[in-house]
Amino acid sequence: MSDTNPGQWPQQPFHQPPAPPAHVPDYMVWAILEMLFCCQPLGIVGLVFAVMANSKKNSGDIAGATVDAMNSKKFLKIGAWIGGVIALLYLVFYGVMFVLAILGNTSGTH
Repeated sequence: MSDTNPGQWPQQPFHQPPAPPAHVPDYMVWAILEMLFCCQPLGIVGLVFAVMANSKKNSGDIAGATVDAMNSKKFLKIGAWIGGVIALLYLVFYGVMFVLAILGNTSGTH
């Protein structure tokens, strides 16, 4: 034992525990549901970005995973809005056709 620090114990190296992994959402479920039920082209793009975000998160690239997750969310939001507008137009169109069909049937019987 050397006498560099007389009367003291030798210093142990300080090991900082690893930081907990950052939470990066991957939007995988949203992408799959949108691809199946809403806007398929943008759902596929959102799914690709979600898979890339999940892969980068698992490999430790938190910054890259965050960027890909935000891209996935952007495309999924656009696809959800487009799907909602198309569904609304569909309902309006068939609602108008239903009303016109009823009015056409009632005016022809007199």
